[in-house]
Amino acid sequence: MKLPTRTNTGAFTLIELLVVLGIVGILVSMLLPAIGRTGHRGSANRIKCVNNQKQIGTAFRVFAADNDGHFPLQTTNHPYLYQPGDTGSSPGAASTTSAFAWQVYQAMWNQLQSPKVLLCPSDRSRTTYNRVTDFAALARAPGVSTTASLGHSSNQNRAVSYAPQALADEMNPLAVLNVDRNINLSIAVNAPTTPAWPGGSRFAITDESAANTVRWVMGPVSMLHDLQGNLVFADGSVLQATATTLQTALVNAGKAYGWGTPSSPGPGAAVFLLP
Repeated sequence: MKLPTRTNTGAFTLIELLVVLGIVGILVSMLLPAIGRTGHRGSANRIKCVNNQKQIGTAFRVFAADNDGHFPLQTTNHPYLYQPGDTGSSPGAASTTSAFAWQVYQAMWNQLQSPKVLLCPSDRSRTTYNRVTDFAALARAPGVSTTASLGHSSNQNRAVSYAPQALADEMNPLAVLNVDRNINLSIAVNAPTTPAWPGGSRFAITDESAANTVRWVMGPVSMLHDLQGNLVFADGSVLQATATTLQTALVNAGKAYGWGTPSSPGPGAAVFLLP
């Protein structure tokens, strides 16, 4: 039988159409496994991050049980973190009003056991710091500080993906205690995380208007969880949160416990130590 030939009408023959469909099918079969692997990796990283946050939340509560019910930045008798006017007896001790995020976690070395839980696997700009494995030489943690220690000058905030909340108290369970670091008061999804490491700063939410403006952002490199994030409440519970969920959590705490004033934040306000 003579096969039909292409005419000048521009239409495809049946054979040509079947060939095109076959090629498309082959391309789809090649792409789907890669897409599946990417999605699976993202889900696995999110679960790992949630587990990290659960361990951090538990560490805060165990620390409080060992320190008269106080979280690290409220403690009054800790040798590493001390209240203004006092002094610390442990190497590298810091005032609670000037401590960085990594120093809060350093104070909980005995409860956390390993600084590896401080690094989110989706935090692309910081994943090289998975070499940090110990808390040695600070806060009375045993051992000699090396480049594998959280407190080493080459690590510190660089090896941390999470931001503790300075005003959170165990007595106020609705307060947000700990969040992924990629937050900003911005509607631009590619806004930078605030601020860039290593210095870190305090990010204050002292009224409902500010609370309703907080967003998860991508930053120039670190996407973390695609404009979502995880947060820990002062009661130790962990929540996977959209921007709206984060805003609602902050507003609920502010209304429940009081915002205070910008110069004197109340227990419902939030001051995050961003690494």
